[in-house]
Amino acid sequence: MKSMSPSPIKSLLLSLLLLAGWLPSVSSSAQGRSIPRGSEAQQEMSADAGKAEPLPEGQTYRYPLLNGLEVAFDLSSPVMEIFANDYGEYAIRTTLDLHHRFLPQLVLGIGHCNETAEDSYYSYKVNPSFFFKAGFGYNFKYNDTRPDDFYWIFARYGFSSFKADILNLTFNDGYWEILGPTDLTGLDFTCHWLEIGGGIHVQVWKQWSLGWEIWYKTFVNKGKNPNGDPYYVPGYGTTKSHIGFTFNISYDIF
Repeated sequence: MKSMSPSPIKSLLLSLLLLAGWLPSVSSSAQGRSIPRGSEAQQEMSADAGKAEPLPEGQTYRYPLLNGLEVAFDLSSPVMEIFANDYGEYAIRTTLDLHHRFLPQLVLGIGHCNETAEDSYYSYKVNPSFFFKAGFGYNFKYNDTRPDDFYWIFARYGFSSFKADILNLTFNDGYWEILGPTDLTGLDFTCHWLEIGGGIHVQVWKQWSLGWEIWYKTFVNKGKNPNGDPYYVPGYGTTKSHIGFTFNISYDIF
């Protein structure tokens, strides 16, 4: 009678089973003894691994006074201008890291607007104009062992001085009734405002990080003109809005 040799598939399965039974014994021999998953010992090891190394006695901060300098670019406003808005801003923010706790910052940018009112035919136009913001942030996780991921609060002061044009304007007069269309050009505005908000900072790759910021804003001085109030302010946005938001990409210079 011809003997039957095992098929290649059966031989492979048999080899895998033998290997699976052999690996635990090798692991136990190498480590002395294995720790069952879910055991109290393993839970204690996991807890110890997540603990931050305690600071030396008398040391307040884990990170040095001059801990870094970050440059961030606002991505949300250009995207919103493409898909939704008739105004846009391009801004860069620099943040100095002090002990990873205190975060003084400066924002420089350019804003512009060319929007036509929905209920009329007049347009409000602002040529590209500069704005700046200066502020101070506070990081709640300043002694955390993962310094690139944190959340923070901030307060900022904003300033912009610019000229606006109101084009194709018609208005009602008590005697002549409807007047226009006419243009009001070169209207000067100087605006000051305050922002209070918070943000999240998450490292994505090496020195590159992403961040979200949201804040409440209110005018200190809206910059009234004898011919009217501004509709849009570079750096602030539309004057009826009180909420600001940005999505940033940032780079750590050092």
